[in-house]
Amino acid sequence: MPNETQSSSPMPSVLRPATPNNPPSHQKSKQGAILGQGENTALTSPFIPPTGSVKPAPPPVKSKPTAFQVPKICPLCRTHHTGACATKQSTPPSSDAGKPATAQEILDKYKSGYAATDRVLPFTLMKDVTNDSLSFSEKKASQKHLDKVSNKKFALRHYTKSVDGPPTYNTINPNFELVNTGVKTLNRTQGSNTNEDDWNRLGNTAFTFFLLAIDGKVSERRFLASMTHYAEFDLEDPALLSSLGLDTAEFFASPDLLHEKNLSAVKAVKGPLSELKSLMIASSELQPIQLGIMHAAPLLEVIDTKFQGSLEIKIPGSVPVPRWIPV
Repeated sequence: MPNETQSSSPMPSVLRPATPNNPPSHQKSKQGAILGQGENTALTSPFIPPTGSVKPAPPPVKSKPTAFQVPKICPLCRTHHTGACATKQSTPPSSDAGKPATAQEILDKYKSGYAATDRVLPFTLMKDVTNDSLSFSEKKASQKHLDKVSNKKFALRHYTKSVDGPPTYNTINPNFELVNTGVKTLNRTQGSNTNEDDWNRLGNTAFTFFLLAIDGKVSERRFLASMTHYAEFDLEDPALLSSLGLDTAEFFASPDLLHEKNLSAVKAVKGPLSELKSLMIASSELQPIQLGIMHAAPLLEVIDTKFQGSLEIKIPGSVPVPRWIPV
């Protein structure tokens, strides 16, 4: 038997495929399949990643510093303060909450605190009745605009009718004052210019009414045909305004509101009487070059047209009459 010779070259190692580490059948676990061998075995993780995008929390909103406010006199409590007034006004009784207050209810609500020379309460009354529907512009004309009309005199006129000579009264009183003092009644009479709408929809019964005059010209109005006298007020005379108690009074200008259904859409202007000229020039929307060549009548027409051809100037409270002038 030949001797087996040992090869000097080692036998190359051959890799055998791995076999699963399966124990003999008698050693298999009685607790179930070995991990990885069961069917549909799912690995679960204690952490479930969120689905979708995660938005970071918004940064905290920084509060803005409150701007300084100048205290103003409040028409409700008659003291100076800023912000809303804590004083509450009583609501006039009404049998039907859906209906506007009657003229009598409005009179009863305000007559106890009313004074004929009060220049604030009429605005409060109107704001209450109209639910603050009117939006007032306070835009003034530039000095360049005013320089072009410096030679034009702006005034107010109140017309009246008197058969036997000049009127015997020397104060122009609003309808509220006349009813409150018993001169008139709430029932509309012949020749009266006030009706229920003025009381419970417009709230303008504590104002006196005037026409704008420029260099002695006034806009055409049908009622002027029967007027016999007028009182004129030079708004550029500070001494006159002071003597009449109007130096700090404000006015408001608007069309005749009686036929206006949507008060929030009405053009209205408000400001000191001493600034009426500036406010009316701003309302005209004319350029300085136009103002420089325009005469009083066409200028008045332009301003009147901006207020639908029925411009009225309203002053709160009673106004003394310097003198009556025949038409």
